[in-house]
Amino acid sequence: MQGEALATGAKVPFTTGQSSVGPAASIALSPDTGIVIGATPYQLTATVRDAAGNELIDQPIAWSIRDTAGPAGGLAVSQTGLLTAEAEGSYLVTAE
Repeated sequence: MQGEALATGAKVPFTTGQSSVGPAASIALSPDTGIVIGATPYQLTATVRDAAGNELIDQPIAWSIRDTAGPAGGLAVSQTGLLTAEAEGSYLVTAE
């Protein structure tokens, strides 16, 4: 209320559900859908969680691509998860 002090102190416990420490237990990519050849690059995101399901923030991610049924070099991924499709095919994008 516009700078008026409380009559007595108040303690309110809370957690944010996010942490920057602790071991990673899972990682999820989104979105997990196809992209169009030659279209604007497509941004992937990776969410890292600990064993309790809390999101771990500021975790380093290593992106990679494996050709499963497409020509080599048909899909590129940057260090930040930005995808660019150059040829039709099936590829597996991973984040570690």
